[in-house]
Amino acid sequence: MGTESRIIVALDYPTFEEALALAELIGPEVAAFKLGNELAEAEGPGGFGCVKALSAKGGNTFRDSKLMDIPRTVEAAAARLVQPGVFMFNMMCQGGAAMMAAGKAAAVKRANELGIPAPLALGVTVLTSLGHEDLKAVGYFPSELTFPEEEQVRAVQGLVRRLAVLAKEAGLDGVVCSAQEARIVREACGPDFKTVCPGIRSKDAPPDDQKRTMTVAEGAAAGVDYFVIGRPITQSKDPKAAVAQFNREAVEARSAA
Repeated sequence: MGTESRIIVALDYPTFEEALALAELIGPEVAAFKLGNELAEAEGPGGFGCVKALSAKGGNTFRDSKLMDIPRTVEAAAARLVQPGVFMFNMMCQGGAAMMAAGKAAAVKRANELGIPAPLALGVTVLTSLGHEDLKAVGYFPSELTFPEEEQVRAVQGLVRRLAVLAKEAGLDGVVCSAQEARIVREACGPDFKTVCPGIRSKDAPPDDQKRTMTVAEGAAAGVDYFVIGRPITQSKDPKAAVAQFNREAVEARSAA
């Protein structure tokens, strides 16, 4: 994989044949591939076949499992996700500190048993497809109050910060958040706490179903560790050129920061 790249490509395909074709094309240029539940379950429980195939091609896998259940269940599920080639996996911060700590501990224990490096354990803060109004509808903010847009942004950032701190206290290695919140997470949790950010779009590109987006250059300037990018690469007429452009933007922004 691209050792200097910070790009994680989301393999959001219905079949692994399509995903593997892209992985073979751009694998040397990216940091890892994100394997979500859609593709993982289509190829068999847990996505083990997908991970093995990517690993055979020299690819690292971000297992986007979004685990959330009682601690004992997440503990068992996290242990099953650990296998050679899995670079990171995630759990929902909303499951609480005990759940996240159990998942992390189980992953470390299983990795030690297998004699492989433990994958990074990440907490998912707030999905990038959600905005202030969505979060208000599910009870995170008072439904009877209306805030100006600037205050709405600060409210979402505050929620992400609180969840990130909870994840760090639970022993996790980082969080999944919008690049818009990366700087706030870094300030609250320190420079070694990883930020993995989806919702990345090119300048002037449509947001699709994402609501809290940023460009690679903006995210790199904010200190994002890894960028998760799907459709801007997977639906590009030239995926390899798209990856090269994103990598170039990240390097240039980091150099200027």
